Amino acid sequence: MAILGLFGFIVVMWTIVLAACGFLIIFVAPLDSLLGIHNRPITSLIQALIAILLVVGLVMVLDRIKKLYTLRKLKI
Repeated sequence: MAILGLFGFIVVMWTIVLAACGFLIIFVAPLDSLLGIHNRPITSLIQALIAILLVVGLVMVLDRIKKLYTLRKLKI
């Protein structure tokens, strides 16, 4: 039964990671055509900032989920 909790934890983690990747591919990659900005350095800067902020947020969310899972398993 304990393996199901771990399996659920892993599935949730990967779902969040894949959702973040999908957001980057669908919305951030074609940003120049979505916003109408044709200056490539500015577009690349905006894309890099969005990607960095997403990765930082992703790490924070995944760390929080890991802590919740660990506390639940240790019953503290």
